[in-house]
Amino acid sequence: MAFWAQSKDFAAAHLKLIFAHNNQPLITYNHAILRSIQAALMKVVLLVAVLAVSACAVKPLNGSIPTQQGHTLASARNAVLDCTGEADEGGNSAVIGGYTTNVLLFGIILGPLVTVPMQDELRTQGEYDQVDRCLAERGFERRELTGNESAWLNNASKHERVRRLDHLVGGGTVESYSFANVQ
Repeated sequence: MAFWAQSKDFAAAHLKLIFAHNNQPLITYNHAILRSIQAALMKVVLLVAVLAVSACAVKPLNGSIPTQQGHTLASARNAVLDCTGEADEGGNSAVIGGYTTNVLLFGIILGPLVTVPMQDELRTQGEYDQVDRCLAERGFERRELTGNESAWLNNASKHERVRRLDHLVGGGTVESYSFANVQ
């Protein structure tokens, strides 16, 4: 018992030396500074939450085609059909990631409530992204069509449209297309 009392007194004396000098504490807390730090941290957490939710936003669907030098519409179509089988995996991963992120940001009760309204959009975007990844592994690249290219394709007959799409999939442009090359 005497040892315990001595060690307790010894520890208390050292703590006094560490935390006080001339009976004045070395560390003082200014509550105004603590409140401003707390407010700044809350702003950072809110900003991270907004960024996380906006990262889950769905990209607008514009006309796009997979392109790869030397390929045709038929080879691009086959690659897209093969990659479509992997779309479910990407959709499920996106939904799971959305739930996990929102549970971490908003807590176990609010997190799922935040995720449920955007679950379909998360799944759709995850499916699109998975197909894009699969096509990229096969060497294809997504090319967004311009308004001019979309109009150029839409104003063509069925057979001419296939020829034009073959040209665009192979890496061509509207300007490099010539009607003389039609077979």
